[in-house]
Amino acid sequence: EAETGRVLRVLHLAASPDDILVDLVLTRSVAVFPAGKRLLTFGHSSGPVVWSAATGAAVCTLRRDPAPVPFAVIFPDGQRVATGCLHDNRALIWDVPSCSPLHTLESGAGDSLLGLAVLERGALLATLHSSGLAVVWSASLGIRLKTLRHTGHTRMFIGFATSVRGDALVAASWFGATIWNATSGRLTQRLRPPDFLDSLALSPGGDTLVTCSGDEATLWDVASGRLLRTLSSTEPGEPAGPERGSSCSVAVGLANILDGFGRGLPWGALL
Repeated sequence: EAETGRVLRVLHLAASPDDILVDLVLTRSVAVFPAGKRLLTFGHSSGPVVWSAATGAAVCTLRRDPAPVPFAVIFPDGQRVATGCLHDNRALIWDVPSCSPLHTLESGAGDSLLGLAVLERGALLATLHSSGLAVVWSASLGIRLKTLRHTGHTRMFIGFATSVRGDALVAASWFGATIWNATSGRLTQRLRPPDFLDSLALSPGGDTLVTCSGDEATLWDVASGRLLRTLSSTEPGEPAGPERGSSCSVAVGLANILDGFGRGLPWGALL
């Protein structure tokens, strides 16, 4: 419970005592369905699981094989989920009410899947691949529509982000970020920050990109690629330390809440 911090439910992910250690290692993420009544956990040995937030009971497991599933996204309608495996170039789109797969998306590149993103308010799905491609699919038909090249982001990949409208798509690695217009497939910007990137987030309106490097969060204008400002969690003259890195994570998280994040918001308001 957000107001009191009281535990409401415990979701038991392990199917048996032997699975507990594997699940602790591989359960990496949780997502909330749009209505807030269901949760999705993924990355663990039992596959992505849809849970009832009210009862804590498992509603269904979205699983085709025993491989861990580190990638999953919920569609805005709350009726579909896309999943993908790290060592497989396939992604699956599932119908949640029936717990059955609707489409299997195969890039044919013989590579690994690195990420998923929902575009155009659920009309499209993008898959990012280690071969240097991002593929845009029709979510309703399961067919390939566009292939985007993202050379330079196949090593040390850190994230895939999209705006709420789904018209901007960003892929990033340690070494930089690539931004596309998701509707046209046109590459609009390549950003080369001076330091290795740790994480990224895109504002809901798609106007501002936030990248995180150590103790600093950098705000970029998506349209021009211009650096707007750099926010540091370290006071002048204070040495940077790993214990300060959490402030940068806060800044990146807020980009998903605040539109126009870089326009006049003081860094002190984030701490």
